[in-house]
Amino acid sequence: MLNSDALVEHLLTIRCQVGATRLFIIGIDGPDCAGKSTLARSLSAAIPEHYRSLHLDEYVDTRVLGLDRESMSLETFLTSYFPTEVMAATIRESAVTCQSQGVGCLVVEGMFLCRPQIRQQFDYLLRLEISESLVLKRALARDVGVLGPREWVVRHYLGQCIPAQRIYRSIAEPAIVANDVAVFLEEQGAWELRAGGA
Repeated sequence: MLNSDALVEHLLTIRCQVGATRLFIIGIDGPDCAGKSTLARSLSAAIPEHYRSLHLDEYVDTRVLGLDRESMSLETFLTSYFPTEVMAATIRESAVTCQSQGVGCLVVEGMFLCRPQIRQQFDYLLRLEISESLVLKRALARDVGVLGPREWVVRHYLGQCIPAQRIYRSIAEPAIVANDVAVFLEEQGAWELRAGGA
């Protein structure tokens, strides 16, 4: 069992194993509210002068930003709202910037990172898994009043976010594609690290 600090140490150890001769790109994949941003911030803060983080969910396709999220099909949510080409290009551009600035590690966090075009951008990929009930619980605490009223948040997560992750798991197989999978055990309040298939 690992607490969040131990998970950060694990990622730092992975980075140190390859030395500091080139940029090392770590991906943190997981559903909404899994703790991706928190983990990326903690990792970046551990050695701030050598790390940069990229919150990939901010780089959705601007052509669909004007659409009503509630009216989106799951296919649109997966393929247009989180377009593979835009996400992969954003990682490549960030990597070039980091290399020019002498940054040792780029930490990329977001959803749907195990899709092939995106997965190949990473030297190491960690998948975070939390229960669907915990996703909804955290979403209600975080997003009500920010994204919309409680009723909208519930509809959005039960109608789009959670079903989209189910489809993603069946298509992209993140537990196989990732190097490691960290599963949050709610009763213990800790992470269990399992080897992925990569």
